[in-house]
Amino acid sequence: MNNSKSIGYFSILATVLIWGISFISTKASLDYFNPISLAFWRFFIAIIALYIIKKIKYPEIKMAKEDRKLFFAGGITGVFLYFMFENYGMKYLTASTASILIAVIPVFTMVSETIINKEKITPKKAVSVILSVVGVIFIVGFDPRRNITDMAIGSILILLASISWVVYTFLSKPLYKKYTTITITYYQTLIGFLFFGLLMPFNNTNIFNLPLSIYIHVIYLGVLSSAAAYLLFIYALEYLEATVCNIFINLIPVVTVSAGIIFLGEEITIVQGIGALIIIFSILLLTYQRKEPPVREF
Repeated sequence: MNNSKSIGYFSILATVLIWGISFISTKASLDYFNPISLAFWRFFIAIIALYIIKKIKYPEIKMAKEDRKLFFAGGITGVFLYFMFENYGMKYLTASTASILIAVIPVFTMVSETIINKEKITPKKAVSVILSVVGVIFIVGFDPRRNITDMAIGSILILLASISWVVYTFLSKPLYKKYTTITITYYQTLIGFLFFGLLMPFNNTNIFNLPLSIYIHVIYLGVLSSAAAYLLFIYALEYLEATVCNIFINLIPVVTVSAGIIFLGEEITIVQGIGALIIIFSILLLTYQRKEPPVREF
């Protein structure tokens, strides 16, 4: 394996590990923060980190006046709504369950693209959708240890987060032709952060006298998950094919489930495990030939 490939594989593996473990950090932090305040402080840290990265790598790239509406819409859907729904959803679900449900995003995206572009649904796409639905049913409907109401509420909120991300991908697509990923992420994160700030007077959390581990989790979410992982992902795309990166990204739930069992003592039933495998297989089947990996924030 040549040096470039090694850098690429290291970068994508680090990205998957960081984003996979981010669900664990979110779940642990929600024991001390409410969903809005956690998002606020996470993105407060992320904005500082992203600003430094942007200043070093792309200081000359600015947001053009004609693109402000797209940046604004992207910040609302891809940061504010996505993380509000995800954080509230994870109050009701385990980190493992939430990560698996979030993994259905590429299927939602494919269905939306098919409807909007009036494309024909191929047998592979149809099978992927059916398998994903079956997998979700297995995961949501077969956990006798958890309250069915909590499972329903949490699952609906996570699916709303997924829909928010799908809307975001369509709104932001034109921006990727003009701007770097870090530039887009910085401005949209800033916009999402400002909206979380508007809600802070009603959702403030006392950030003093928290366990050291919680401060580490929030810093992890802000610096590594919301900033550094994007740089690693960009490096990976420079050295590896997009389809290879796609396959690795879709294995994030495997990392989350494993970390949830190890660090949070979460359990997953045999039926839910089968559901997770079905979803992962459906995503791999769907995305294997896709040219652009479905990137999302974690």
